[in-house]
Amino acid sequence: LFLFIGVLITICGFSQSYFETFIRSDDGILREGKHVVETKNHGYIISFNAKETLDNEMLACLSPEGEVVKQLVFQIDGKNLKYFGLYRHPENENEILAIATLYEGNTMNDFIQKEIAFIRFDEDLNIISQTVHDFGDEYVHLSADGNLHRLRLLLDADGTVTMVAHCQKTTGYCNLFARFTSDGELLAQKEFDLTSSGAGRLINCSANMKSDRSFGMI
Repeated sequence: LFLFIGVLITICGFSQSYFETFIRSDDGILREGKHVVETKNHGYIISFNAKETLDNEMLACLSPEGEVVKQLVFQIDGKNLKYFGLYRHPENENEILAIATLYEGNTMNDFIQKEIAFIRFDEDLNIISQTVHDFGDEYVHLSADGNLHRLRLLLDADGTVTMVAHCQKTTGYCNLFARFTSDGELLAQKEFDLTSSGAGRLINCSANMKSDRSFGMI
């Protein structure tokens, strides 16, 4: 009897923690989930890749039961968003911090991406504030080879954000490190030029914050 009760409780526990949801976008394009963050009420906010490279990305808000509550697609200054991080805001657990790059252009030849946006949402995806940092006209792409998945972010316990990217500049290429406040204020920036033949680049990047607040990168 005890064994039967234990199995029944286990099955009930699994059934309560699992749901299957299909999220449809208004434009009919197939989208793949990329980033997810759990809200305070145990719902979820998810960012989605568009099927086409230059399409805008969207956010979806799900209830704890998996019901799609809201979907959001928007632009900043007429530019599309590509999300690189979703976090519970380090200073307010009722808010979501999204970090995205802004891009414009219709083909890869005129694809411009040298801005990063810090956006604060409430749990219903209402925008509270947004801050955009432009790295300057000397930068062409925050991803030198077009693979934006190689840009990495770290959210520290003190609320600061560290970014690492392999960038294309007007004069060559570099590995770029930058540190921001959670509101998008630039605190520090450092780059390493990679202009010589055969110079190393960030093909895949994994980074972890250490206890002394430095970070290791592979």
